[in-house]
Amino acid sequence: MLRLQIILLLVFYSVSICCTKHLNTRNKVVDYLTGLEVCLFNNPDSCDYYLNLLHRKLAVNENDTLYAAYLNLEGIRFSLNGNNIAAFEKFEKSNSIYKMYTNPNGYVRTLLNKGEVLYNWGEYQKALDCFKEGLQFSIAHDLKKQEVRSLNYIGKYYHSKGEFELSFSYYMQCLLLAQQIKDTLGVVSIQNKIGKHYETLGNYPKSLEYYLLSEKLVRHTQNYIEMASTFNSLGNLYHILKDYSKSFHFHNMALETRSHMNYSEGVAKSLNNLGEVLIDMEKVDSAMMYFNHSYEICEDIEYAKGCVKSVHNQGIVYQKRLDDAQAIAKFKEALLL
Repeated sequence: MLRLQIILLLVFYSVSICCTKHLNTRNKVVDYLTGLEVCLFNNPDSCDYYLNLLHRKLAVNENDTLYAAYLNLEGIRFSLNGNNIAAFEKFEKSNSIYKMYTNPNGYVRTLLNKGEVLYNWGEYQKALDCFKEGLQFSIAHDLKKQEVRSLNYIGKYYHSKGEFELSFSYYMQCLLLAQQIKDTLGVVSIQNKIGKHYETLGNYPKSLEYYLLSEKLVRHTQNYIEMASTFNSLGNLYHILKDYSKSFHFHNMALETRSHMNYSEGVAKSLNNLGEVLIDMEKVDSAMMYFNHSYEICEDIEYAKGCVKSVHNQGIVYQKRLDDAQAIAKFKEALLL
């Protein structure tokens, strides 16, 4: 009897140690995932450290939700670097694992990430399908932050389609919810979208009001993606207002921030914007250098909208040089794209 009790105690002890080790491992993985997420948006040079740690810890179990979280963050990194094909694959795999484990928050998060890649590829209807499914899922499972993201994306889709009244209704729903749940990044992002809405309608004072609110708020977040987006918005508006020095300043700040993030798509956008300012500053040769560089990046990362913009801007440079044949050729190329 004593011998049996000793054996049972040893078994219990062994199981307890295994469980403790497993728990400690999962806790470490969670810490590493948190570290990687912070690095992605603040200090990308440190990402490799966490990626290597996570790869070793998670290689043994590729169907766990922690592995799905790792895949999602890998996808974000690929997306920032302009490798949208690899990013989409990571998001899709992560999404399927979250679905298998019935993890609503992870499922919606990766679904929206998939939608964003599709949007950048110009696959607008497929993107909208992801955004609307994300909204329905978020409401059904009371996922307020993901609901904010979904509303934001749907509003952006309708803005791109020129349905400004419908777009604005989604933006206002999004802003109210983001403020209600104190989602600072959500507020910054949607205020920039509302600023863009007023800019499109020609209400520049109202647009500037929203952009400046975002600039003040975003500096407390240390999220370089939203910071660059806010600088970019201000650069665009000051360009419209013909304040070229301020416009160049903010676009250059956006470029520096996006370069720090190794955010290829954002770098391409900023190069295009700086080139457009240089055209109005009568520095067309410098502008062409920016447009050429932007096009190279856009083509490399298969950013369709960016390619169209770069080629169109090259046409404007030729127009300024009074080379009508080259200008028309570029405009036709942009139209085909």
